[in-house]
Amino acid sequence: MSREREEREKELALGPKVRVAKAVASATNRTAKFSGEARAYSTVTLYAKISGYLKDMRVDKGDRVKKGQVLATIESPETEQAYIAAQSEAKNKRLIAERIKSLLDRQLVSQQEADQAFADSEVSAARLSAQEAQRQYQTIRAPFDGTITSRFADPGALVQNATNAQTGALPLLSISQLDQLRIYVYLDQREASYAKVGTTVEVSVTEHPDAIYSGKIARISGQLDERTRMLLTEIDLDNGKSQIVAGSLVNVSMQLSSSPGIEIPSDALVLRGTQTFAAVLNDQDQLDFKEVRVSENSGEKAKISSGIEEGQRVVMGVGNSIAALTKVRPIEDAKPAAAAVPAAGSATPASPAQPAAAGNEVRK
Repeated sequence: MSREREEREKELALGPKVRVAKAVASATNRTAKFSGEARAYSTVTLYAKISGYLKDMRVDKGDRVKKGQVLATIESPETEQAYIAAQSEAKNKRLIAERIKSLLDRQLVSQQEADQAFADSEVSAARLSAQEAQRQYQTIRAPFDGTITSRFADPGALVQNATNAQTGALPLLSISQLDQLRIYVYLDQREASYAKVGTTVEVSVTEHPDAIYSGKIARISGQLDERTRMLLTEIDLDNGKSQIVAGSLVNVSMQLSSSPGIEIPSDALVLRGTQTFAAVLNDQDQLDFKEVRVSENSGEKAKISSGIEEGQRVVMGVGNSIAALTKVRPIEDAKPAAAAVPAAGSATPASPAQPAAAGNEVRK
């Protein structure tokens, strides 16, 4: 029994086993991952600009259309009658102007009368052009190549002029350009300063994680949203094969520059109130706690802007379970990950909010 006690005392004198890793200089580039939303590159809802009855609807949801293609026609008797009246008036004013010109050449009318006739002819011609434009609004055409995504009306429906207010008007169709997408990504303040137009990104969807699509940052709003403090970033993505459905949530990965710093495993950090410490080893293999400033923390790795130096050994998973200046037995950690399981015989980490009992004895 005395021999076992001596061995136990020697074992305890060496201190508990702890996992350690070295603090290293952080990379100048890093991979940042975000959630985003895929939206149609262009989308518009079409309304009628004249009142009338929907005469013909030539497309339906899912149909692909070309720019200028006729989508629907509206029957508006009032518009037709106004056009015929303007046409007759323009013809009459033109004939009057021609007769006045003939009389003016023979000096049978005054110059003022002639000028008035010429002006009336021009005004009536302008009114005819306006009625012709109004008449063309009876035909609804596609504004760009795209896909019909919504249809709101059927033939025979009464449609209202939506020029003044769209709230009371019945929409006709919605069309979207889906062969190219805008990926909306919102970056927080920490990432916003590193995002640049032209940066290459990778996009994937959860349903097909192995399918990676490449795009580039095309637009940056340039200002953080006042409410969310997030920066809107748009990515243009070719979607010619409809590989991503517009409206889907996507995963975005991009390479961003990074400020210099020291990188350590996240579970080497210890929180005490509002202060953050890193558990480190001194030259005598004694545990110490250095107050640090954390600039980034992914949950696996933390970037330290001040407090420790490159090459220092940090201890993982100790929390508040071991007192400062306790001698420990360091074990180099092959994979210093935050979720790693402590080695057998190592100190068990304790939550910073609920520290473990004081003492450094390790039971076997």
